Amino acid sequence: MFTYLEEDKILFPGDLFGSHMTSSELFVRDEAKVYFAAKRYFAEIMMPFRTNIQKHMGMLNNYELEIIAPTHGQVYDNPEFILEQYNEWISDKVENKVLIPYISMHGSVEKMVNYLTEKLTEHEIAVIPFNMSVTDIGEFAMELVDAATVVIGSSTVHVGPHPKMIYATYLTNMLRPKAKFASIIGSYGWGSRMVDMLKEILKNFKGELLEPVICKGYPKEADFKALDELAEKLLLNIKIFNNHGGTKMNIFDVTEIYQFAVQIEENGEKFYRAMVEKFDDPKVKKLFGFLAVEEVRHEKYLKRC
Repeated sequence: MFTYLEEDKILFPGDLFGSHMTSSELFVRDEAKVYFAAKRYFAEIMMPFRTNIQKHMGMLNNYELEIIAPTHGQVYDNPEFILEQYNEWISDKVENKVLIPYISMHGSVEKMVNYLTEKLTEHEIAVIPFNMSVTDIGEFAMELVDAATVVIGSSTVHVGPHPKMIYATYLTNMLRPKAKFASIIGSYGWGSRMVDMLKEILKNFKGELLEPVICKGYPKEADFKALDELAEKLLLNIKIFNNHGGTKMNIFDVTEIYQFAVQIEENGEKFYRAMVEKFDDPKVKKLFGFLAVEEVRHEKYLKRC
């Protein structure tokens, strides 16, 4: 509910347009500082109601606004500043970045996070890892406002996710961010129901949940190969994403698609060659050798096209 003082052209929007800050100055003077305080307020308080705000923001076009005076934070004597930010935050547009909140108890998950981060940044995807043992949860919430992808990383504790990752996943679900893709990576010792439990918590997530990568103990070559495949899927999905009426993100041209396909075959051959050297069993070596030759054949076929 809004209150509009027609004589002075002041909007009193209640919680909307608020910020997590106090100041002796009544009016906003440091917009850069207020931007972060207002974005955090939006993330923690208003983001679950993003679609409702979308439906009603247009009503404000019917009013001449000189001042916006929210219940929390400073008063805006330049209303366009906060209106512009809100129109961005409530839109369906997402940024080309991946958030990785994680907990690593013995180094396994951290190794997976670092590897995936390196693979994605090689393709100019912005990646923001959050070690949830030290992260300010509000900073993570702020990045959820416009991130395209969230990858949850967790160690296993008594067959389930680490408690801090249960909290981070619950928060993600509760805030209902506009992220379009998600996945889960992690490790376990003797057994795990971590993926099923995290999926159950993420019941509000409306995007695409990509195949999780879960390893037993410290990640091995096969696990790194699975992370390569996850990185490739994320890259492809982010590139071709169209938010159905929002802003189209950049998509591959024909040359990029071709290069992407060749790279997949090259990566596959390297992996299978490494497996040949790793195992002593002649049947296993023969199988991986055959798969490596198949990848070479596929690559040659693509290069003839």
